[in-house]
Amino acid sequence: MEKASIRKVVWKDIRDRVAQVNANLAVVIDEIDPGSLPLYLVRYPYGSTIVNEGVFYLPTSNGEIVPVEDSRIDSKIRKDFTYSGNGLPAGMVLEHTMHESVITANQILPLGVVHPGSIFALWKKLDTELSYHPIKMFTLTAGARFIFFLANVSDLSLHKNLKRDFNIRQPPPKHLLDQWEIFKNIAHHPETECDWSTDLLFFSGQWFEKIKNDPAWRPLYLLMLESAWKKSAYERNQMFYNLAFSRAKANRNLKPNPYLADTVKHLFMIAAGVTIGFGVAVDDHCAPVRLLQDVYVNSYGLRGYIPTIFLPDHFSLANLSKPIYYSLTLPTTLEFSPKSRKITSTLHDLSELRYLTHVIMDEIRKGGLKVEDTVIGKIAHDVKFDFFHSKPDKHKEIMLTKEMIKDDPFLLSCSPQYGQRKFADSGTLARGCVRIIGK
Repeated sequence: MEKASIRKVVWKDIRDRVAQVNANLAVVIDEIDPGSLPLYLVRYPYGSTIVNEGVFYLPTSNGEIVPVEDSRIDSKIRKDFTYSGNGLPAGMVLEHTMHESVITANQILPLGVVHPGSIFALWKKLDTELSYHPIKMFTLTAGARFIFFLANVSDLSLHKNLKRDFNIRQPPPKHLLDQWEIFKNIAHHPETECDWSTDLLFFSGQWFEKIKNDPAWRPLYLLMLESAWKKSAYERNQMFYNLAFSRAKANRNLKPNPYLADTVKHLFMIAAGVTIGFGVAVDDHCAPVRLLQDVYVNSYGLRGYIPTIFLPDHFSLANLSKPIYYSLTLPTTLEFSPKSRKITSTLHDLSELRYLTHVIMDEIRKGGLKVEDTVIGKIAHDVKFDFFHSKPDKHKEIMLTKEMIKDDPFLLSCSPQYGQRKFADSGTLARGCVRIIGK
């Protein structure tokens, strides 16, 4: 297992690694020449807590990860991060990914994936007055927290093999999101020799003192401001998109189930790349995927099915060939009106969701909503929403899950060492899902 660590560095120590993932940032900092102002390189093993409900976590000298205010954190380090209170200091991802979640009273929802080269925690730092940014909602982990196999991996007798080989103490997972804790234990087991970690570079308070007050550092301030501005593009215009969706419903005299109306808006946010859906894991970028697949084939004993892993991913309008999924069996909408008390089925909801989505797409393309020149207009012309269920519907509008492989070759990706295997078309995620893909 990779051990958590923290190391104080200066710009010349880390400059080349930064340039590999964000060349523009490296050029700007080179011109400023920050000299010996401190930075911190922090390594978090897979699944580690980086922020828990707004509180920043750091490794101690012996590799234990604790809240920043813990007395075991060196006082000089704590002082260098006081500019962010107990919250996440500004920084950037150097290797692998950091995953964002938001916590409500009784639910945790995936929010985003932060990739190498991305500068994070800028919204609150760049606010000049009382901040609008509710940091206590946020939880951040090293690598994917919302991660699971498509095939069923809850067989009690097979799960005993994991208990034997990796000292797993959790029971077989009842729900998709129960798998993450098991995956963490596998990755942290000494015999797996897992070296997967998220590497982050943090700016100390001295950097932000210069960024905000020294005119010579204005290029770096502007670069950060531009980064934050781009990332908030959808949010800054969301009220207008909500108005457009409301107008589309009024134009067609629709009075949909509020829960499904919220889901439609969420599908558009996924298609815009603002928030995340779920995609097939094709590499180790967001988790030690190959290790987990190998363990579940050779230790757990996954029978017959491709060891397909799904994890959070952003849809890209620049890469329309990589599909992203949303499932009614794992609702992750950021707005969630209560479901109707009327008894319904996933297949019925999926059919209504399909109709609502097509109506709004049609209204956008007609030009009456006045958003055709925005990202929403591009979605209406370049993106399609496919709807899948394991059971046929009477109108034959919903495709069967076995048809998912036609436009998504990633679902058939399987290492030759695992032999001939089939697509797990009866997996929980697939039974009532929407695929977002280019036309």
